Amino acid sequence: MLRQLCAVAEVPQSEDIGFDAVATLLREEGACLYAEKSFCVQFKAHSVRQVEYAGHQFEWFHSLDIPLFVGSVDLARQELSLYTTHNAASHVNAKDSHSAVLYLDRPSESSCGPEMHIWLGPPILRWTFEQGESTSFPLLAYQVLKRWLEIEYVNLSLRCIRTRGAIIGWTTNTVPGPTSMMALGGPNDLVKDLEASLPYLQKLSIHVSATENEIDLSMQTLGLYLLAAWMQEQGVADSKFLVQILGHKLGVFNDGFRLQMTLERSDDSTLPETKNE
Repeated sequence: MLRQLCAVAEVPQSEDIGFDAVATLLREEGACLYAEKSFCVQFKAHSVRQVEYAGHQFEWFHSLDIPLFVGSVDLARQELSLYTTHNAASHVNAKDSHSAVLYLDRPSESSCGPEMHIWLGPPILRWTFEQGESTSFPLLAYQVLKRWLEIEYVNLSLRCIRTRGAIIGWTTNTVPGPTSMMALGGPNDLVKDLEASLPYLQKLSIHVSATENEIDLSMQTLGLYLLAAWMQEQGVADSKFLVQILGHKLGVFNDGFRLQMTLERSDDSTLPETKNE
């Protein structure tokens, strides 16, 4: 049934590595099929309503580089329900956990502590073999899977900074809506988070330094410079080069640069009055 929607590579039972198949979403254009993003699927009989990961199993689950889905198979009805592990795989608290129980049905209670108990939510797709053979359902399934894979691959890249784009609610066989960003962190995460942001700040600095041999005293350049200098103070590797690039755009050519700023209150009468204490 999964082959009705994707290219599928099965994992032999004797080589069980935590999932049963790797599927690749296919886009149809004319007479051609184009391979897009891939995901792995663990199949369970319809009677199995929860999946557990503990110890090294949980470490494996939380370190996967491609999204994992759970396929619940109802042989009697020739029906497949596909569940995303979105609520657990990219959860911002997962770093502090050592086990997880994933529920296909809504449990009476959920928790996100050391032992996670997470409802996977409704299936993202549910179809019968007959529906899969129709002309309309595969297109709908492609749109649903494509959007979910876009979300999950972004979350995989954000997992290292304990951030994710969360889908708060969704319905089966419907393309999910926009995500809401969620993040968790503390003082011990600061340097790691700054290191993760450095490549993006280096890319932004290209726009600032595009014009050669011209001092740029704009607020954008100043703001980036101050941020880069703060990163260097925190001991972020390779941030000194960014400080030098931005410093040159401000006319700073040595480490003895002294910055003096004056902040003035706006005279705009439309602003509410505030009182400094």
